[in-house]
Amino acid sequence: MFDARILLGLMTTQLISSSLMTDLKSRIEARKARVGIIGLGYVGLPLALLYSEQKFPVTGFDIDKRKVDTLADGGSYIFRISPEEIQSAKAIGFSATADYARITEMDAIIICVPTPRRICAPARSSFLRARLIRELLKK
Repeated sequence: MFDARILLGLMTTQLISSSLMTDLKSRIEARKARVGIIGLGYVGLPLALLYSEQKFPVTGFDIDKRKVDTLADGGSYIFRISPEEIQSAKAIGFSATADYARITEMDAIIICVPTPRRICAPARSSFLRARLIRELLKK
C-alpha cells in the first residue's frame, strides 16, 4: 500500500539537500565557505595556505600539538614555508587547532593524512574514514 508520507519525506529530504548544495555553492563563490584541512604536514599546510590566499576562511586540524602551537605563534616547521607566509595567512583568518570537535563548523573538509604502507590501496580510504570517525566520537 502506498503511503504519501514516505513520498513527502523523500521530497522534503531532496529539497533540503538541494537547498544545502545551493547554499554551499553560494558560499564557495563568495569565498565564505569554511575550509577544514585535516593534517598539517607537507601536503596539508601548503594546501591550507593556498586556500587562505584565495580568501577562504581556513582551519587546519592536526593531532600534533607542537605543530598547532608553532602555527599559532606564527612560525613554520616546513623549511620551504616561511614564518611570514604563516603570519599573512593568520592575518586573513587561517587558524590551526587540535580540537577535532570544531570539524562540525566546517563547510568543506579535506583530508591530508598519511596512510599506513602495509594497507592495500582499496582499504586506505576506509582506514581514513574509520580513523576520522573514531577521533570525532572521542570528543
